[in-house]
Order: sequence, then structure tokens, then C-alpha cells
Amino acid sequence: MADEKKHIIPIRSLTVKEMRELRKAGYDPAFVDRDESAAATTGMVDWILDNIYAGQIADDMPYSEAFRIATDTYAMTYGRETEVKN
Repeated sequence: MADEKKHIIPIRSLTVKEMRELRKAGYDPAFVDRDESAAATTGMVDWILDNIYAGQIADDMPYSEAFRIATDTYAMTYGRETEVKN
């Protein structure tokens, strides 16, 4: 396999203020039409990575891992705990 790096970034839920900013930016997938959900999800991922984990996401991090961090953050914000892996 390619160089596998372990990126350990603690996931946290968004604060009320952060969630309001995400919604104001138009990136909360829960509040967009079905036709716009892919664009909102992409925007949500980018917004969370840029605004919540700024400086913690390396350019060489696999996008799948960065995507997981952002979507786990979003799920935690809505009270859906992600599966804990040992």
C-alpha cells in the first residue's frame, strides 16, 4: 500500500454559533433541496475543514479521511454519535 499516515484529530460537535454560520453560508445539507444536496454536502465538508479544523488538515491527508472528519463532526452536531473504532 501507499504511505499510510495516521492522522489523529479529535472530532467535536459544532457550537451553536458555528452551526448558524454554516447555515448562513448555505451549507447545511438538512436545509437544501434534494437537487442541491451534493453541492451542499461538498460545501459543508469544505466549510468545516476550513473553519473548524484550520491548520490541522494537511494537504497530503487523503480526502476520504478529511471527508470522514467533516461528516463525523456534522453527525455529532446533530447528536448522532459515530461508531467508535478501537
